[in-house]
Amino acid sequence: MVEVKKLTKIYDNGENECKVLNEVSHQFKEGELNLIIGPSGGGKTTLLNIIGMLDTATSGEVVVDNQNITQIQDEEQKLQFRREHISIIFQDFNLIESLTAYENIILTASLQGRKIEKDEVTSLAKKLKIEDKLNSFPSKLSGGQRQRIAIARALYAKTPIILADEPTGNLDTKTSHEVMELFTKCIEEYQVTIIMVTHNMDFTKYTRNIISLVDGKIDCIK
Repeated sequence: MVEVKKLTKIYDNGENECKVLNEVSHQFKEGELNLIIGPSGGGKTTLLNIIGMLDTATSGEVVVDNQNITQIQDEEQKLQFRREHISIIFQDFNLIESLTAYENIILTASLQGRKIEKDEVTSLAKKLKIEDKLNSFPSKLSGGQRQRIAIARALYAKTPIILADEPTGNLDTKTSHEVMELFTKCIEEYQVTIIMVTHNMDFTKYTRNIISLVDGKIDCIK
């Protein structure tokens, strides 16, 4: 379960104050795809970053698995909580270029201290149609293949929550819809909660859980 309560984020450079989020409250649907849409500058990525503990709120709460994570101050504790509960898929994939696709996929699980089951990784890669790319380095892969590697890494981490920030922003239309179809299948198979930021209104057909952020406030909820 992920819930934000009166979440506010203010940037202040000493001369000007910018309220990026203005008392945003919302409970995201567990085990489903949740979309955050809206115009640029509306606060979408900021909201996602605060949920993912990559940024801090000025006020308000973020509750994940019944724990108020805004109260966690220690960076090591934040890192440990994120490894266990939250995976993030970035628009630029955020793969490590010096590691093979296979090594990128198991990276988070390795940091969690889990035993790596190679057959399980291969099976997951097969479902994502990248089983023949496991020994390749990211520079040798297409954008769609790299995004599938990033998705595989998030799934193999086995966290209950996946955050995705414009994950199809660098992909063509066909590949973008393939990624969205993968997300819906992964939700059914792995029972994960996905919270995704997107500008693509075509993606609203994949879910009924949609919020629109405009000027730091929820403009509408579907």
